[in-house]
Amino acid sequence: MSTVGYTSEQAPAGFPNLRPVVSKTFLKGIIGLAAFSVLMQLSLANLVNYLIFLALSLGVLGGYMWYKRSSSYEVGDDFLVVKRPMRFLEPIFGRRARQPEMTLSYDDIVDIAVSQGFLARRFGCGSVYLILKHGGGSLRLMGGGTAERLQDVKNPNFVYKYMLDRLGPFSQS
Repeated sequence: MSTVGYTSEQAPAGFPNLRPVVSKTFLKGIIGLAAFSVLMQLSLANLVNYLIFLALSLGVLGGYMWYKRSSSYEVGDDFLVVKRPMRFLEPIFGRRARQPEMTLSYDDIVDIAVSQGFLARRFGCGSVYLILKHGGGSLRLMGGGTAERLQDVKNPNFVYKYMLDRLGPFSQS
């Protein structure tokens, strides 16, 4: 059986220290560049400009992939540690700075959900959303409250079941 799109019940490589999968991000960036390049009218006169555009676009894509990969999630038996780099423009625009490291107890988690799109399934990754009892999560929920997202982790179904087994008695799951 091919490993593409296969989600087993085994722990992902590196568990309990997880990092986001960036190969899916690279593919999405290349698809976007290819779609945009088809719309451009290329000729020998503007070939140098196109190559400069291509180099800058790949540089921005590489920077985003590095930023995304620098996040890490440590899944323990009693807690979860989310480490994220500071966003570059947060201090400039005066937005509320996020905590670079957040420790969450499983008692602070109300519910857990998994999201996997088509490409995420093909790459064996997905996002795990943790709905929190108290504020402090990086995502705002529509009905009020906050959530934290473990973005593009390998084998999200295993991580989901592992965390679900450790939730407190007042969880909604």
